[in-house]
Amino acid sequence: MSRAPESDQEYTEQLGAILAQRDPQALRAFLAASARRFGDGTQEAQINAQSTEDIEMLMHRMTISRPDLAVHHAASAAWLGEHAQPTRSAQPNPQRRRPSPRTPPGKRN
Repeated sequence: MSRAPESDQEYTEQLGAILAQRDPQALRAFLAASARRFGDGTQEAQINAQSTEDIEMLMHRMTISRPDLAVHHAASAAWLGEHAQPTRSAQPNPQRRRPSPRTPPGKRN
C-alpha cells in the first residue's frame, strides 16, 4: 500500500491509481486505511463488513465516474450491466399518484 495522502488532490490521485488496478481488495484496503486515518472505527468496520461484490460494484461505479479512467469505462459498464440490480427509483410505485393533466391556457372552464 502506498503512503497516506496528505491532500485532497493526493487522495484523488491515489484513489485513481487503486481503481486502475481493478482489484476490489486493494480498493477495500485503501478505503479502510482512509477511514482509519480520517474517520473512525465505525467507518472502517462498515467498509470491512461489505461483501466483495459490494466493493466491486463500488469500484466499477467509481471508475465510470472518473474521466481519467476512461480506458476502463467500457469494461466497468459491462460489469455493471451484468451485476447491477435495478435501483429503487426504477421500480414502479403503485402508491404514487399520477399528476393531474394540465388544462391548456385559454381552455379553462
